[in-house]
Amino acid sequence: MKVVVNSAGKRSMGNSRKNSLLFLLLGIISLSAQTIFLRELMMAVNGNEIIFAITLSLWLFLIAIGSLIGNKIPAKNSIITLLMMSLNFLILLQFLLIPYLINLINPLNGEMVSIPILFFTTFATLTPVALLLGILFPLLCKTTIISANPIQYGYIWESIGIILGGIILALLLNFFSHFQILILLTIFNLIVFYLWKRRLFYLILILPFFVVLFFSNKIFWEIYAEKYEGQKLLSSQNSVYGRLDITSCHDQKNYFWNGELTANSENEFYAQQMTNFMMLQHPAPKKILMIGGVLNGSLREIQKYDPEEVICLELADQILDQLPNSPQVKKVAEDPLRYLRSTKEKFDMVICDLPDPSSLQLNRFYTKEFFALIKQKFNNEQSVFVSTLSSGTNFMTKEIINLNASIFKTLKKVFSNVQLIPSQKNIFLASKGNYLSNDPEVLIQRGKAFFDIWFNPVVINEKCNELRLENIRSKIEEENIVANSFALPVVYLNTLQLWSSKLDPKFDIFRVSHWKLIATTFILSGLLIFFLQMLLPTNNIPGDLGIFSISLINFSLQLILVNYFQIYFGYAYFMIIFFTSGFMTGLVLGFYLSKKMKLSLKLLFLINLILILFLFFVPKLPAFFYFLLNILFAVLEGMILARLLAEKFRSEKLAAAGSFYCLDSFGAALGGIIFGVILLPVLGFQFSLLILSMILLINIIIVMNSS
Repeated sequence: MKVVVNSAGKRSMGNSRKNSLLFLLLGIISLSAQTIFLRELMMAVNGNEIIFAITLSLWLFLIAIGSLIGNKIPAKNSIITLLMMSLNFLILLQFLLIPYLINLINPLNGEMVSIPILFFTTFATLTPVALLLGILFPLLCKTTIISANPIQYGYIWESIGIILGGIILALLLNFFSHFQILILLTIFNLIVFYLWKRRLFYLILILPFFVVLFFSNKIFWEIYAEKYEGQKLLSSQNSVYGRLDITSCHDQKNYFWNGELTANSENEFYAQQMTNFMMLQHPAPKKILMIGGVLNGSLREIQKYDPEEVICLELADQILDQLPNSPQVKKVAEDPLRYLRSTKEKFDMVICDLPDPSSLQLNRFYTKEFFALIKQKFNNEQSVFVSTLSSGTNFMTKEIINLNASIFKTLKKVFSNVQLIPSQKNIFLASKGNYLSNDPEVLIQRGKAFFDIWFNPVVINEKCNELRLENIRSKIEEENIVANSFALPVVYLNTLQLWSSKLDPKFDIFRVSHWKLIATTFILSGLLIFFLQMLLPTNNIPGDLGIFSISLINFSLQLILVNYFQIYFGYAYFMIIFFTSGFMTGLVLGFYLSKKMKLSLKLLFLINLILILFLFFVPKLPAFFYFLLNILFAVLEGMILARLLAEKFRSEKLAAAGSFYCLDSFGAALGGIIFGVILLPVLGFQFSLLILSMILLINIIIVMNSS
């Protein structure tokens, strides 16, 4: 192997092969810290997947800035040691600051935050750690003297570290809290430094962290509990789908799913009104499926109708554990879509009482695909499906009208009879039969045996008077809105519009004209590329553009695949680890294959384009295929980047470390912002895939002309 001698590297490192340990450590720290920070930040947006794009993009942006700074810093042993040791404390400190930052910007727990504030919070959370990781990469490259291309060598070893980090983190999440994992990561960091420096000091330094590990749950619990001011935090548990927090206030228990209040006990007012309006839509419901809403008291009201069996279906065991045992009640912890696809059961009623579709995970339960699946499980013509949604009751804003109109139009695509009752939330009723009714006289007659404090003739007449019904019906029926689906989540978009218009009307990006949005993002992208070309020491503009654009394209594709996985399977909260580490596996494999397979850049770009078009025409795939495509896109990116990096290194030498890392990270970060935050929610998946295809096609033309 050819050796490139670097004098600074000779002075600072006795054995540069040990640098592979530090590159490896960078990767492990990067994946672990990024994923854990992301999972905590999800609580600030009630599980909305937009946080995936914001967190991952800002992380890459900060690493890009760090790599530019690292290019200007001398590669001294003492500086590298100081920066690596600083990571130990900064990761723990930043993690503990997350609850404070969220409370600072969002004092009303469970409320959504505006996108600009969310960007600021995420930026403040990630900056110290991500900047340090970005600075360290070019410094380590400068001190690596065992490879003809130390940048590629470092890139591969860091990627291997990310892969290992994903595997380790996935295992540790089953046994340890987030805070404990970060402490264990710090201990591992010190062990690696001992192996690198062979100084007993680093082993001694491990002891205080073991002490902190022993008290870690108490430390984090006291900080995290401040999020629920005025309440007592009883438990906080993670599942593959998200986090359930249970609090108490006087005699009432409150249940927060991914930071959003989803139910509370002692809520007779809600339970009596909502449940009785629902149950009166079937003459004698014997078999009932409840999807969500099991903790708000509805189950007690349903049992008054003497059903033979009530199946309570929730995403996590932690929710079902709160229910009392009953011979009538069967508890099932499973994704509702998976359960409905596999079960042979038929139902008289299916009640879906979930939070509004403020995330793609929730949007799945408001789509025509989900409604069609429900219809297949009807026992007979009189079977009923019930879904609930936020309402303005007497005053409905444009956004609330759009939200309800989307659901109404989607239900009409599947069911022949759709009715609405405006109660605490709007109750949408759907059936193949004609038993449904929102007529006050009919409901009073049916409900005589079930009248109570909060459900009686006065309430029925107040909620279902003709004036109110006609007001709501006329507004939602006149709206020209397409049906909600997996591929085109218009209900999710309507919820984002409602969110952004109320929280920050001046920054309501979701209501901007689609073409203006596309034009603006491309203009900003062009300006960024122009400034990068001025900052970076480059003699190869087509090559730099290729690095920038392939990183933008394939990182955006990774986000699309993660979102598709969330739509069809619902547990990206956990699987994001494997998407990230799988992508890095593909990158490493791509760099390796670039030496074995001498494929032209044009052919590699073309294969990438074919895979994008495949995803455009076949969006619904088995879970394994999303991971396979994720790796394939990464392999292609790795092979392309290896070719472009080799050309860059020949002309720029070690200065290429910072500029390559910067272009790669900036491209991916910009792709995440443009597609993950803006275009995907506004335009949908297929239109976004077409835009990515166009960008790739432009690259193919540039490559052909430059060659």
